[in-house]
Amino acid sequence: MRSRKPKEILLIFAATALFAAGFASADSRSVAYPEIPSVQELRITETSPTPLRDYPGPSAGMTDPVLERARELYVFDDFKYLADLRPKDLTAVQLERLRAQGREMVRKAGKSGEEGERAFLKFFIEAVYEPGGRLQKVPGLTKPGWKVKTGDAEIDATFDYTERTWSDLVRKTDPLKGGSLLDSPYPVLIPAGRFQESYYWDSYFGAKGLIATHRLELARMQAENFLSSVRRYGFVPNGGRDYYLSRSQPPVLSSLVRDVYEASMRGAAPDERAHLKDWLARRAYPLIERDYAKFWMNPKTRYDAETGLNHHWDALDTPRPERHGSDNERALGKTYRDVRAAAESGLDFTETFQGEATRIAGVLLNSLLYKTETDLAWMAEELGHGGEAGRYRAAASKRLAAMNRYLWDPVRGRFENYNLRTHRRVNAVSGDLFATLFARVATPAQAKLIRDQLSILEGPGGIRASDVSHSTYQWDGNNGWAPFQFFAIAGLRDYGYAADARRLARKWVEVNAKIYRQSGVLFERVDVQKRSKPEADTTKYSPQPGFLWTNGIFDWALVEILGVQPEPVS
Repeated sequence: MRSRKPKEILLIFAATALFAAGFASADSRSVAYPEIPSVQELRITETSPTPLRDYPGPSAGMTDPVLERARELYVFDDFKYLADLRPKDLTAVQLERLRAQGREMVRKAGKSGEEGERAFLKFFIEAVYEPGGRLQKVPGLTKPGWKVKTGDAEIDATFDYTERTWSDLVRKTDPLKGGSLLDSPYPVLIPAGRFQESYYWDSYFGAKGLIATHRLELARMQAENFLSSVRRYGFVPNGGRDYYLSRSQPPVLSSLVRDVYEASMRGAAPDERAHLKDWLARRAYPLIERDYAKFWMNPKTRYDAETGLNHHWDALDTPRPERHGSDNERALGKTYRDVRAAAESGLDFTETFQGEATRIAGVLLNSLLYKTETDLAWMAEELGHGGEAGRYRAAASKRLAAMNRYLWDPVRGRFENYNLRTHRRVNAVSGDLFATLFARVATPAQAKLIRDQLSILEGPGGIRASDVSHSTYQWDGNNGWAPFQFFAIAGLRDYGYAADARRLARKWVEVNAKIYRQSGVLFERVDVQKRSKPEADTTKYSPQPGFLWTNGIFDWALVEILGVQPEPVS
């Protein structure tokens, strides 16, 4: 990648700063939808929320040319470290003293040119900057409370691990001025590893595990956090940092809200049911409506009116400040915006986007928006709004017709991504195909043909990311990801293929139990062919340990699909 001049760097980051500042000002009343009750005014959690702070403005990681120069010179392997820093509160005298120390260190080391500049920047940044926010544990909220007795010691031990790990994955946000961390009214779920903040669709799969292990209050908190984001920013950001305020992630808000609403309704007293319905009517439903209509269905960004399908987007066409140092933004997409759009898709990265994610009408995105439309129709019916329910059913029918026209390949018997520029389907099959079953997009006849794709995508350890075996990207080949396992298992179950769902659930449980026995942790993905932790290489991020969605879908598959009932820890 070519080196940018300092003036160009400042222009890029000035544009980024102005964009982020447009979402919220220091005036805490500047929210996207102030007419909708805040979480302080109307909530379904038993726990009181923490008041949201004023937005302090764009972080140093987005605006500071010193940190961007460190990216240009690859001073640190992972640029996300730089994106999450803020300057310490130092005096001018202290800063000059540290600059002098840095220059003297470089002189004594005999370094000059870019080598000397890299050495100076590493010293200076480590001395002058600090993490721009704290993520604090929440004692008592996540203590291990359950155990299982499956007859398989490895599975039981892995479940114990997921129980212990909740305390590492639930964090209270404490932003600092000048830092990147966004605050939330309730503790957030973090994926772990290098991802020390909340992520939108990651949290949904984590919530499936929370509900399966009788932690409904924590799942409700996640729903309230994301609803608060829509009220404040107009949408759910990709993650809980200010550099994510230009994009979202796969839209699972309606699914999360419906899950916690229905789980809360079960066994609720009449007055509790009335309160839940009031919350749905006055807070959740209108915020989901606005996220859908104003953000996702905007024809200037993510909606293609010609086909009636959606694609991903990002408000910025600049390099991602949080990228890994091994990422070559120019090679990952045709434009920087395409790279960012691929990040919004959650599938960063895959050959099935052909390098132009802004022009790909994806199977996953359109399936989840179809489900959003049917969920909104269901909510409208629940609230007695028959006319609105009919409007959302019509929108879902329109999308279904478009998906069948453009995404369905009748010869191969599957839905495929569609390139809006070339007007051609992408000849590849991905694990996101099963999102069409999860969202109830497929007819029974189509579902049978989609089930036949298991012969291509199913490996010894579960569902492959895609059939693109030559790809170096982590969302292709034999990489097995929790979201694809969930969509396949839940979707096949819902279409009556219970044996397939149970087989895949058992594979996911067993491969992770094997990895836990060997490594002592679970990872963000697995190698479904070797039934092992993925091998690290220079073309992908190192497999991250932790890990929220792996843990969550392990618990969900074990409890909800395989029928193992957790017992209280005495």
